[in-house]
Amino acid sequence: MMEWSKYLQLETAASRARELRNALRDDRLADALSMSIEALERDPSCVPALLAVSLVAQLSDDETPGVSLDDARRALECASEIEALCGEADHEYGRFLFAVNDDSEAAIRVYQQGIARREAELCDLEVALVEGLVDVGKTAEARSRLLLGMRRFPDSRKLRDLQAELR
Repeated sequence: MMEWSKYLQLETAASRARELRNALRDDRLADALSMSIEALERDPSCVPALLAVSLVAQLSDDETPGVSLDDARRALECASEIEALCGEADHEYGRFLFAVNDDSEAAIRVYQQGIARREAELCDLEVALVEGLVDVGKTAEARSRLLLGMRRFPDSRKLRDLQAELR
């Protein structure tokens, strides 16, 4: 059972995220920027706030002071580094490089790095799934899943080791 203080923290964070999303949706960029900055002061690794700073910078005009396209680039770089396992940051950073900086080559590199990270994570999940199936006695299903995983990730040493164990 979740302790009450942790529940309140999660509920407060969810409420702040809703407010930020609404501010962005309603084109209240100054409000969204101030909420993002407050969130980053509380937690400098808050990826939604970093993404919001980037969106504000890209959508703003001269009436929204304190944010630039360079701020957007830095926020997206930071989000991409923090959220190595979250494709949203890589996607937004690549889109920014492509659309705003007109740097297709850099965008392609960001997309490739993001895909490589996701593939490594998916391979690890595949290994964990097969191990779980073996643990609960579903050996036939584990073998079937292992074959699918090996087709998808033919260079995975972990999957080859599991295959040797299942023989």
